[in-house]
Amino acid sequence: HHLEKQILFSDKFYEILYRYEIEDNSSFSMYNGYRNFQKIRVNDLLAVNNDREVRAPMKGHIFMPLYQGKGNDGFFVIRSIPRFFLRLSLFLRKVYFDRFLVLLPGIKWASPEREALRVNLKVARFYTKKLFHLLGYRSRTADKTHLIMTNREVASKMGDYKNAAWFK
Repeated sequence: HHLEKQILFSDKFYEILYRYEIEDNSSFSMYNGYRNFQKIRVNDLLAVNNDREVRAPMKGHIFMPLYQGKGNDGFFVIRSIPRFFLRLSLFLRKVYFDRFLVLLPGIKWASPEREALRVNLKVARFYTKKLFHLLGYRSRTADKTHLIMTNREVASKMGDYKNAAWFK
């Protein structure tokens, strides 16, 4: 029971906002006392890396602060996703809402295989990344005015895992 009291646990869903990467041969040390899901504020002093202070780049919750000295993930900053948006995301994915996005101005298929969407940011400006994230897409910048949005579910079922023994 003593251990259970020390662990901060959450039954919520979170999104990763930031990852602090530790370069090889760095001298990284978290300050003591940070626990999973603990709230942090922007500019909180979290760690020291190569004799330089590491501060929180934004507010949120700290996740997986590195204390054991192994790995290259120093810590993550995460935030909870409201249940409303989780339910909305589930509904929109079940009805394949993303198939209708190409009817909107500034959005077209990136290839004939329809594995990704090309979004013109001059036309589709508002909440673009958030909307696509809700529908299961990841973005990468194509150029100054365009994003390529890849559906994570389709990508994971195709190339990423096609050679894995457990994927059929």
